[in-house]
Amino acid sequence: MQKNELRPCIVKIGKITERKRFLNGEQEINVIKEAEIYKGYFHTWENDAYVSNAYLIGMSAGQFSSLYGVVEFEDGTIHKVDPESITFIDRD
Repeated sequence: MQKNELRPCIVKIGKITERKRFLNGEQEINVIKEAEIYKGYFHTWENDAYVSNAYLIGMSAGQFSSLYGVVEFEDGTIHKVDPESITFIDRD
C-alpha cells in the first residue's frame, strides 16, 4: 500500500507515572516518561483475543479481547496503538 493511500494521523501517548506510598502516609509521584506526540499513517484496526486462567492468581478467568490500531510512525516503525490515542488529520 502506498503512503498516499493511508490515512495520516497523530498519536498522543500520555505520560507514564509511578506512585510510591510510604509507611508514614506520604505519597510520591515520579514521571517515568513524558507525554509524546507522533505523526504517522494509519494502516488498519486489529483485534487481540486470548483466554486466561487468571483464577489461579485470584482474578476472573475467561476470554478477553482488545482493539488497537496499527500505525506506522514517520520513522518507519510500526506500533499497536489504543484507539483513543489516534486522531485522524485528513478531514476538517
